[in-house]
Amino acid sequence: MIPATPEAFKLMMDGSAAFADMEERGMRIDVTYLKSTIAWAKKKIAELTTKLQADPTYTLWRKIYGSDSDLGKRQQLANIVFNHLGYECKHRTDTGAEKTDEEAFEEVDLPFVKGWVDCEKLKRTLSTDLIGTLKLTDSDGFLHPFFNLHLATTYRSSSSDPNFQNKPNRDQRLAKLIRQAFIPRTPDHLLVEIDYGALEFRGAACFWKDPKMIAYASDPTLDIHRDMAAECYLLKKDQVNKATRGFGKNKFVFPTLYGSWYKNTGAHLWEAIRQAHLTRADGTCLYTHLKEQGVHSKEQYLEQVKLVEARFNERFSHWSQEKDKWWADYIRNGEFPLMTGFVCRGIYSSNNLMNTPIQGPSFHLMLWSLVEANNWLKINLPRSMVIGQIHDSMYLDVHKDDLQDVLNQIKAIMTVDVRKHWDWVVTPLEVEVDASAENWFAKKPMKEKAGRWTGV
Repeated sequence: MIPATPEAFKLMMDGSAAFADMEERGMRIDVTYLKSTIAWAKKKIAELTTKLQADPTYTLWRKIYGSDSDLGKRQQLANIVFNHLGYECKHRTDTGAEKTDEEAFEEVDLPFVKGWVDCEKLKRTLSTDLIGTLKLTDSDGFLHPFFNLHLATTYRSSSSDPNFQNKPNRDQRLAKLIRQAFIPRTPDHLLVEIDYGALEFRGAACFWKDPKMIAYASDPTLDIHRDMAAECYLLKKDQVNKATRGFGKNKFVFPTLYGSWYKNTGAHLWEAIRQAHLTRADGTCLYTHLKEQGVHSKEQYLEQVKLVEARFNERFSHWSQEKDKWWADYIRNGEFPLMTGFVCRGIYSSNNLMNTPIQGPSFHLMLWSLVEANNWLKINLPRSMVIGQIHDSMYLDVHKDDLQDVLNQIKAIMTVDVRKHWDWVVTPLEVEVDASAENWFAKKPMKEKAGRWTGV
């Protein structure tokens, strides 16, 4: 990605300066909690390991591999489960070999394998998130992760040492372990997350200029992620809860926009029910619900998602036609522009070619807003500050006395000022706010009415 205009170059320079401010400030860590959680996790892993070793499946494992048996060797587990016990391997490499990642094992309906997956996830959380965070926390109890603008191929930001943008979220058990360690810097402060609502879909509407996509993104009574989750899972709209909506967003809407097809999206949506324990709003398992609707197998479900994909293409027919022209233009020119003044050159897969012109500018909306928010806070309310950023969200440590002014100002920056800065933003923008006086995991939604925010 090459800045092709002075404005694009300035955005990268200003963004780097704002990120440097975030890194210098840091995030306060509850070191006492973190140390006790590390001790608990080590003990839990030992218990899970002992339980696995007492299972008849491990007896077979020992019989086959003898002194070479090792619960950490995934290839051994794959051989036991798929070849000796006869379970179907649903994920294979391009050469036809069994995949040995957690996704492949998560589909095996065997208590031993489920326990093994849980143990592996906890091991990773322990080493990467818990111990890794503690090692990088300074003597004052602050973590200073890096935020980068030059590494992600989709021209989003990235994070390292540690990767603040990759803390567990969907698995609430693991998310709780690490996110409870992030706390406000003083008792007078709150942790605040300000998130763009449906930003990439709005970015897609602005880029493709599909009239129905623009209308959908402009109507506050409509929610594309909720509606697609409802169609994919044969739910009524009021039966879609937050978790199910999230999978409609991340496993259907965006993969479809970026070039995936129903066999992939359908498979991921089907497995998400088990992996994330997805339910209707009333708590009914979605597998049970789908059976009630006449869908009894994965194969039947893929046909259901095929119909949803066809309706999606019909609903947004302008996008469906324009994406083919976009590909042809790239093949002819070997480059393509972004709406924010950058030019992308080089070899792009079809998925990346559909992904980059949406994700890049959508992130640039957030980056420009973060720069403006950071500068305004430094001048007007220096007790409150931006301390982190994850894709469509910015994270702040806000003094309680500043809260109303901070939220109103940043909302104006993110929804009004940024649209004045870039006239290609042809849809309204919205923000969602969560806050907590305790820790990152305990954050709760805040609501705004006539400029007054409540919820904390």
